[in-house]
Amino acid sequence: MEITNRQLDQANTNEDLEQFRADLAWYQQNKPEMLKLYKGKRIAILKGNVIDCADTLPVLAKRIRAKYGRKAIFMPLVIEERRAVRIPSRPKRISNDDATVS
Repeated sequence: MEITNRQLDQANTNEDLEQFRADLAWYQQNKPEMLKLYKGKRIAILKGNVIDCADTLPVLAKRIRAKYGRKAIFMPLVIEERRAVRIPSRPKRISNDDATVS
């Protein structure tokens, strides 16, 4: 998971940024449990604790901002990582009949 520029801009101090990164690491370590409890939801993590959850980011962000102000708080969508799957295909062969130009 990657920290976005917007999230970094909201981290007002080095302390906020370090806490944000620590919460990101905590989430990655605890993701299997988070999937069991919060799959498909947005969660807010502060100091290694889930402090709130909601179905959408706007709802969660509004509640978190009301309680904590503009503090940078990690709020991931709890989903399984999507993996890109490459499906090999054979190149289309052009027959001599298709290659003639009128």
